[in-house]
Amino acid sequence: MDPLTHTLVGAAMARTRLARGIPRAGLTLMVAANLADIDILGFVAGNDASTGFRRGWTHGPVGAVVLPAVWVLVLLTFHARRRAAKSPPPNRLALLGLSYLGCLSHPVLDWLNTYGVRLLMPFDDRWFYGDAVFIVDPWLWLVLGGAVYYGSPRRGVPWGWLSLALGTSLIVLLAGSIVPPATQAAWFVGLACVVMLGRVLRTAWRPARVATIALALAAVYIGAMTTVATIGGRWVRAELGRQGVREVSRLMVGPMPANPFRWDVVAQTPTAYRHGAMRWLPRRSLDLDPRPIERLRPSPVVDAALAAPQIQGTLGWMRFPFVEIDETPDGYTVHVLDARYVRSRRTGFGTVRVRLDRGLRVE
Repeated sequence: MDPLTHTLVGAAMARTRLARGIPRAGLTLMVAANLADIDILGFVAGNDASTGFRRGWTHGPVGAVVLPAVWVLVLLTFHARRRAAKSPPPNRLALLGLSYLGCLSHPVLDWLNTYGVRLLMPFDDRWFYGDAVFIVDPWLWLVLGGAVYYGSPRRGVPWGWLSLALGTSLIVLLAGSIVPPATQAAWFVGLACVVMLGRVLRTAWRPARVATIALALAAVYIGAMTTVATIGGRWVRAELGRQGVREVSRLMVGPMPANPFRWDVVAQTPTAYRHGAMRWLPRRSLDLDPRPIERLRPSPVVDAALAAPQIQGTLGWMRFPFVEIDETPDGYTVHVLDARYVRSRRTGFGTVRVRLDRGLRVE
């Protein structure tokens, strides 16, 4: 999931009774909830090396054991250097427990989307996919951000929450090409409901109770999306058979941005990928693209491109790889694409390019 979702999960947990009376609980949980993404520093080694390293070691058992302890050690070291402030000594075990809780929430959330996560690295480099929640989900922002709003100071202007509401609203508006107008309208209605409920409940419920309810609602939403994904996957497989697409070895029924009623479909057959869209409303249907995407077929040009060292990290991450080849007088340009994110274009996310000369040497 995106960093904001991870941070909001940590912030919401910090407002529950679980963290009551523990100094620096909020900082501990919010940072711990993002610790696994420290592997983004791999970008300094280049995009391919970073892709090959992403969602691996730091998201697996080693990261889950080491990173929370390192984070608490950093906190304790910082506290020791500020003893002059005479702040109370932190509860080491409590901070360590919260750090582990926040850190463990990260791979669970990352498993939910179509990007995938290697939960067993470094012991097993298999990718796991929940295919249930889009990598950026505004409904989780709304629910968890509501808990942050409710827990904001009772006096003065809640600038932090207002900044969060404005920033997320701009994202929803600017994503107009992929977020339907009805979804945008529902977002602002939900935002208004959060504000009104906050004013009504502010004197009746404690922030810890609201944060607990928000986390429970988020869990129910995630559970519902996971259930819908499972049911939808079974129905799509059966519907593909009715439409003449058989021998489906792998199937992805993944969520679309901010729209739980429309799902993206990629089906792998022995020779091709078939792409489509499943809709739940006004009736359940599968719109299948009549144009198949040809799967990788061995050839000297393809084999030479796939052996190029500069794409091995990205190639290992790809779930439904295929190629498009441009032949030039000087050689070949091989576009390696992932049907999860790219259908026929030769640029964009999920795409790498290899140039070969006429001797099939990588340029």
